[in-house]
Amino acid sequence: MAVSPSGNEIATAGGDGGKSMVRIWNTATGKLQRQWRDDHPQSVRELVFSPGGQWLASADHHGPDDSSIRLWDVRTGRQLAFSQSANPTGTLAFSPDGHRLSFPSFSKIVMLEVPSLRKLDETIAGDAVEDVSGVAFTRDGRTLVGSGHTYGTFFLWDAATLDVIDWPARVPGRTFASRSGAFHPLTPPTISGDGRKLAAAGTYVWSLPVR
Repeated sequence: MAVSPSGNEIATAGGDGGKSMVRIWNTATGKLQRQWRDDHPQSVRELVFSPGGQWLASADHHGPDDSSIRLWDVRTGRQLAFSQSANPTGTLAFSPDGHRLSFPSFSKIVMLEVPSLRKLDETIAGDAVEDVSGVAFTRDGRTLVGSGHTYGTFFLWDAATLDVIDWPARVPGRTFASRSGAFHPLTPPTISGDGRKLAAAGTYVWSLPVR
């Protein structure tokens, strides 16, 4: 399920008589506004609206080497782009300007161009020792934040280059989360409305660095 940026619409995906459908609902009335067949070979596991609300990205998980992402026009249900074997393994995130779409693929982070879904770049998270459960852009679009599913680690990347950002300096390696005590897998990251706080289930709330 995904809520539009305006809060006026909710998108859902699910089966209907052997067909997998995307449905758009009006939040005020609860009525179905439009629907279309999503063409995914397996159940849709991720939905996210673009910041302007005009596009909807969907992702399935068909297998380790055959999981796709599709981009839809919300008003018409027309498929705008299709990325085969993108292998998303966590949440999808649009950049604030809507021109990029990022997601984890096991221990990699991938960046796609929108609306073409052409691959722009990818990088390895934490020397490939930890899978990433999800990513989120900061409000200014300059930083990409990822949360680890294995050791409970946060990662920071420059969103333009996918270069690693180390913060704070006293924490070794490529993280700014403490690894003391038991390891806790983290849910996908959530950034507060003012862009200053970061949270994920399994750890504390952290202050994001100012760049």
